[in-house]
Amino acid sequence: MVRPGRDRLTGAVEVDETFVGGLEPGGGRRHIGKKALVAVAAEVRGAAVGRIRLRRIADSSAESLLPFVEEAVATGSRVITDGLATYLVLPDRGYRHSRKLILGDHGRVTSLLPRVHRVASLLKRWLLGPIREASAASTSTTTSTSSRSGSTAAALGTAGCCSAASSRMRSP
Repeated sequence: MVRPGRDRLTGAVEVDETFVGGLEPGGGRRHIGKKALVAVAAEVRGAAVGRIRLRRIADSSAESLLPFVEEAVATGSRVITDGLATYLVLPDRGYRHSRKLILGDHGRVTSLLPRVHRVASLLKRWLLGPIREASAASTSTTTSTSSRSGSTAAALGTAGCCSAASSRMRSP
């Protein structure tokens, strides 16, 4: 989330939003339910991800997204977004705006904004570790130390994987 006074992202910056939360009974993948909407901004550093900023937002309206962009990204930077109309006012706010439209092939979305989608994927995977551990603990009929340490190791392995992946994505 964006700490006040932190340096804003510069250069080319991908911005998108993602839902965080699992599937719920009676709802599909895009069913909001109890999910949180998180705005993601990631600096473009060649093929790598530079610095990132995340914030939970109420919705995808201008009132929610634009303050995030203004606090996370320095004015004059090139902001790369999808086709969401909310972002159309970015040039009026001092940003250079590049839109990448998804026309029909939703499988291409990851290739259009690869950095923010990688960050969102890692966030979800990282959050899944504690969920898996809690689920394993609540459904386990065995209370032996070995089964608990096994689920803990699996959760830590997931978190460790994300940490290692994050460090590999950084530019030197």
